[in-house]
Amino acid sequence: NYLLYPKLQKVVLACAIFFGGTIGGLMLSGAQSLSSFYIGFLATSFLTYFFLPKILKWKVSWNFK
Repeated sequence: NYLLYPKLQKVVLACAIFFGGTIGGLMLSGAQSLSSFYIGFLATSFLTYFFLPKILKWKVSWNFK
């Protein structure tokens, strides 16, 4: 497990996907059109949904001595 509270894993992933999608939608739309926001939101959410669990499972070693 990669979370401090494993029971909250689904909630954390859902929130991360939602906020990642929102940021992606805002970056793509640039406050110009609603359709480009939705396209960016869906594309970023889709990518986050597939890659976030894989990224969170990576073990990070800082190698401090």
